[in-house]
Amino acid sequence: DIKKIINNAQKLIDYGHKEIVLTGVDITSWGKDLENSPSLGFLVKQILKKVIGLKRLRLSSIDPAEIDYDFMEALENDKRLLPYLHLSIQHGDDLILKRMKRRHLYRDVINLVKEARRRRPEIVFGADIISGFPTETLSAHKNTLRLLDEADIKFVHTFPFSPREGTPAEKMKLLPKEVILERSREIRKFCNK
Repeated sequence: DIKKIINNAQKLIDYGHKEIVLTGVDITSWGKDLENSPSLGFLVKQILKKVIGLKRLRLSSIDPAEIDYDFMEALENDKRLLPYLHLSIQHGDDLILKRMKRRHLYRDVINLVKEARRRRPEIVFGADIISGFPTETLSAHKNTLRLLDEADIKFVHTFPFSPREGTPAEKMKLLPKEVILERSREIRKFCNK
């Protein structure tokens, strides 16, 4: 809960650490199981307000679908919240995103980066991208490149698709391995230009 997080953060600062990183598998879903369902943005604001001596607050990979007003307000108003967000985008094609059961679409990513840049012009974005998801057409792959370009994503961790046991994608027909690897290389090259 929030008190434990703040207490743990304060202990780290008291121990001499200057920076706290909030991390987890799906940190934007934090609080949904707690009383009153506080948001990640609320947590960020409370850490910035209550942890004495904190110099920097950073977040690990976050889902672009659940960034809330409190988070954007903290991003705009407190420079200790570092201007780098690593987004768990996964793909740039809406149909593939739906098949991946993601909670966002192409336009959601664009709206998020525009709003964050409006509030904090120096912000930089990174992203996780999966190449070669089953049923990915060349056009779908190009949508990913287009999204990376339009959102001006600076750092990309790209992963070639590999089936995970127990998921619907495990049962889908895989693309040829050489196609998956070539698309992953193309994404890396595109973002390193």
